[in-house]
Amino acid sequence: MAAIKTAKTSSRITNTVRRTREVIIMALEVIKNIVEAENKVDTIKAQAQSEAQAIKNDAKAKAEALLEQAKKDALSYRVKAVDEAVSKSKPQAEEIIAKAQEKCKEVRLIAEKNKETAIKSVLRKVVGTNGDS
Repeated sequence: MAAIKTAKTSSRITNTVRRTREVIIMALEVIKNIVEAENKVDTIKAQAQSEAQAIKNDAKAKAEALLEQAKKDALSYRVKAVDEAVSKSKPQAEEIIAKAQEKCKEVRLIAEKNKETAIKSVLRKVVGTNGDS
């Protein structure tokens, strides 16, 4: 009977050891799955950060390109506006120049006309009243 009890106890121990091994194997499998999942999360997180940085860099480059294009467009518009203003004002400027040249011509004619009288007047003052002295 003692042999039967020992056999039963030995059988229970063997079963317990076997079940414990199975539980340990299952626990290790669960831990392995958790570690793999954590590694996947780390990989996905790193990829997401990398993609986010790439998107940020791309957006920055596009913003800089847009700014440069806006500057070029503004410069082009300014040059065009100045050229247009000059073109529109050219006839007025030419008219003003023509009037100024006409006035200068009139002043020269008046000066020429008065030159003889001015010379005689200066001579009278310098030489004498009649200019005969």
